[in-house]
Amino acid sequence: MGEVSFISLPFQPMKSMKTPFYFSTAIMGEYLASLFDGEYYLGINSLHSFKQYSDEECNEFVEKFDFINRKKIYFDADYIEPIKEIIQKLYVAGDIQIRTESTAVCDCGRAEITESEIKRFNEINMDMQLAGEDEEGLKCRVCGNKLEFKLRKSLFLKIKEEELNEKMNIHPDYLNSDVNHFRKSLQGSFLRISRERNTGVVINLDGQEFNLDIDMLWKFIPICIESSKIIVVSSVKHLFPLYIINYLAKIMDKEVYFVGLPFIQTSEIGEKVMDFYKDNAHRNSLRLLVDLGIGWNKKNIMLQESTCKYFMSSKDKNNELIDFIYKAKVENEDWNLMKKSIISYTHLQRVIGIKKLQNK
Repeated sequence: MGEVSFISLPFQPMKSMKTPFYFSTAIMGEYLASLFDGEYYLGINSLHSFKQYSDEECNEFVEKFDFINRKKIYFDADYIEPIKEIIQKLYVAGDIQIRTESTAVCDCGRAEITESEIKRFNEINMDMQLAGEDEEGLKCRVCGNKLEFKLRKSLFLKIKEEELNEKMNIHPDYLNSDVNHFRKSLQGSFLRISRERNTGVVINLDGQEFNLDIDMLWKFIPICIESSKIIVVSSVKHLFPLYIINYLAKIMDKEVYFVGLPFIQTSEIGEKVMDFYKDNAHRNSLRLLVDLGIGWNKKNIMLQESTCKYFMSSKDKNNELIDFIYKAKVENEDWNLMKKSIISYTHLQRVIGIKKLQNK
C-alpha cells in the first residue's frame, strides 16, 4: 500500500482554548492515519496578515499537541515558494488573471471586499468577516468606519464551469448537497486571491507585485504534499474552503479527498471539561471522547454532560482502551472502500470500546 497522507489545514496559534474540542480535527486526523497506516500532517499558521507569530509562540502552541503521537508538523510558511510556483503556472495558463474591480475598502486597511464577493457571500449565506452591513451601508468591523468603493487591481482565480460539475470525493457523501449550493454560486465567477494590504507574502507577475491572501494561500498546501493519496480532514464548518481546495486540485490534475468532521458542541459542562483536559495526563480521555463519540450522520454533535462525565471518571482505564482502538489497521486505497471503513471501524470501535469500559 502506498503512503496515504491525512492533512489538516493550519491551526492558528492560541494561548488558550475555549473548548477542548479545538483538538478534535487533530485527534481524528491521527486516528484515521493510524487506521490506514498513513501519515498525519498537522499544520500551524505562522503567517498572518496582521500579526506575525514568533517562533516562541508557534513552539508553545505546538506543545499543546504533544499528546497527538502520530504527526508531522508543518508550517504554512514552509510552502510559500512552492505555492508561488503553482500560481505562476496558473497565471501563464490563464487560470489566474489580473483584473480591476470595484472594491469596498477601509482607510485602516483591514476590511476590503469586491462587489462580486458581496453578492456571492449573500447568495451562499457566508459571513463577510471584517466587513459588516447595516442601514448606513458597509462598515469595517475593526474600526467602525464606513467602507468606500474604489477601483482596485487584484489577482483572481478564474472558475471554469466544466471543473465544477463533478462531485467532491468527500465523506460523508451527504455533504455534496451543500457543495451544490457553492457550485451554483461560483459558476463563471472569479475568486480573488490577493489583497490590497500588505500580507507579508508578495508575488511578482509580469512586473506587478501582489500581496497574496493568506487564507487563500492555505488552500494550495494540500496539492503541494507528495503522497499517493491526499485526504484533507476538516470541520464541516470549513466546507467552502474545502470546495476551493477541490477545485484547485482539479485544475492541477491532482486527486484530493476529504473527510468532513461534525462540529462538536458541549452542554453546560464544557468549562469543566476544558479544565480537566488542561492536564496533559488526561488527554487520552479527550482522544476517546472524540474517537468514540464521533458520528457521521449530523453536521453538529452535542455531547451531553453524562457522556463527558463518563469519560472523565474513566480516565484510569482510558490508556488501555486507546491502545486497543489504535491497533486496528485497514489496507485499502480505493476511496469508496475507505469511506466504508471509516464508518464501520469508527462505529465498531465505539461499540466495543464503550463495552470494554463498562465491563472493567
